Parts: sequence; structure tokens; C-alpha cells
Amino acid sequence: MSLKQSWHHLCAGLPAAVFAASTLLSPAVNAQAQTDYPSKPIRLVIGFAAGSATDTLGRVIAAPLAQRLGQQVIIDNRPGAYSVIASSQVSKAAPDGYTLLLGTNSGLVAAPAGLLANVPYDPFTDFTRIGQVATTGFTLSSGPALEPSTGPELIAYLKKNSGKTFCAAANANGRVLCEALGQATQSQLTVVPYKSSPEAATALMSGEVQVMFVDLPSAVNRVKQKQIKAYALMADEASQVLPQLPVARDIGLGDLPSVVGWYGVFGPRGMPQPLATKITAALDWVVAQPQVRQQIIAAGFEPAFLTGDALLPRMRKNYESWKKMLPQYNIQPER
Repeated sequence: MSLKQSWHHLCAGLPAAVFAASTLLSPAVNAQAQTDYPSKPIRLVIGFAAGSATDTLGRVIAAPLAQRLGQQVIIDNRPGAYSVIASSQVSKAAPDGYTLLLGTNSGLVAAPAGLLANVPYDPFTDFTRIGQVATTGFTLSSGPALEPSTGPELIAYLKKNSGKTFCAAANANGRVLCEALGQATQSQLTVVPYKSSPEAATALMSGEVQVMFVDLPSAVNRVKQKQIKAYALMADEASQVLPQLPVARDIGLGDLPSVVGWYGVFGPRGMPQPLATKITAALDWVVAQPQVRQQIIAAGFEPAFLTGDALLPRMRKNYESWKKMLPQYNIQPER
């Protein structure tokens, strides 16, 4: 008789009351686990490569979050597929608070809305929303050797070089903005996808591609060091990160979508509410610390804490916007 058969044989002889008693112990055990949380390191999964904007923010918040929770927070980069690979992994993890996701618009809104085919999760039902920590904008940028110096000059360049210009896309927002730029300037742009912002920015600086919508965290130091040129911010208002940068309407691109990158912490579906609330409170504390806020801003982000419940309307609004933008810019699901 095998070990498995022996176990079933033993169980068959036990009274039902024994099983009932063991079931009653489960809530108590779960409650104790929540009280003791965290009792081991926490893994924060990031869907973009080391050095990307999301990775940078994850490393800024990991140390103070570990300080607040009393356990190490380990960054785990799982890049690819607009962060769907990382998001899918977290959606299948145990809901015990030890596997978390630093999620973004790319994997939790744009991809499920139709940017990618066959996304294996529902962003609204397969995750526990814990809290937003920051937002950021995107700059229309080129490499240092490209001739145009101003936004209007860049628009004229794109029209003159229609069909000969490459636009790098490292995330979902960059993808749709490249398509929108082509329509707004009545020029044909070839969109070149990259797995991460550092890889795409390197191509931009070398002249392999001519333009890119660079997220502020990836742009700020490169602009200051004159490694790239920034022509405008794709937003309605200026950012405190690069306050001198004009916004899209100021250079004649007011029709481009005003996109905002947001970053939030998520867990798998089914996390006990007391556990999620404990992590939410820790995130709120982290973002409120003056030193952390300064680090977030210095890295190119805007500190912007929201609870998980408050993040839901933003996600739903973004999702509906992407459902409209994808056909508007003739973007077919990638496979």
C-alpha cells in the first residue's frame, strides 16, 4: 500500500467530528498568521527591467516599506509583455502578503483592454488593490544629434521625413503616443517596441530611433546631462520634475492624449482584509515621509498616495479610455 493510499485508509476510519474540529482551527491559524505578518521577507515583483522607471520607484519605496513592516522587501524583476508576465505570476501567488506587485497602467489596464491578446487575468477581480504610491508624465524626446531644437521644428521634421522616422515604445503609454503622434502630425511613423525604457533610451541616444515618449524618471537626468532633447510634456499641466518643459498644447500637439503613468501595489485575489489594510497603512506612511517624497520627486515621479478603493475608479476610467484609444489609433492586439 502506498503512502497516499495509507493516508486515505486512515482518514476513512476517523469520525467526522475530527474533521470538523480541524476545520474550526483554520480561521484561528489564519488570524495568527495575519497577526504575525510579516514573519519573512516580502517579494515585490516588477514587470520591467532593472533601471526602468518602475524598478527605480520600487527601489525607492522598498527600504522604508521594509522599515515600517519590519521585514526585508526584495525586488524581483520579471520584464516582458508590457508587465503581463509579472502580473500573471502575482495573480497566481498565495494571498498571504509575501508576493506583491508594483503594478502599472501597462499590465493592469492597457494590456487587458486589448493591447495584448489572451491576457490571462482580469485586472479588476484577480488582484487585491493595496494602494497607489506615485504618478509620472511622459516627454516627447529625441536623441542629441537630431536637428530640431524646438517642438514646432520637430513637428516640421516629422512631416518632412514621413515614412523614414522610427518611434521607440517601451511601455503601453509610449505605444499609443507614438501612434497618436503620427496621426497628429500627418506623418507615417514606424513604432519599434522595446522591453524597457533603458533599452529604448539607449536606442534613442544613439540615433537608432528618432523619437520616443520617455517617462520622466527615465528622462530627467538624461535631459540635464544633454543625452536627450525633450520638446514637451504630454500633460495638461507642467510637472515639478521639469517645470521649464512646455506641455503638448504649447507646441501644437494639444490633440495628443494626456496620459499619466501611475504605480500601485497589488496582491493576489483573496488577501484577508486586515492584511491588505496593514500594507496599505504602511504604504501611506512611506509616501508621507519627507525624505521619501524628496527621493520620489528626484527620481522623476510625483508622490500620489491613494488607497486601494480610491485607485479603482482611476483604473476603470483608464480601462475605458484604452478601449476607445486602441481602435482610434488602429492598434491591433499583439500576440
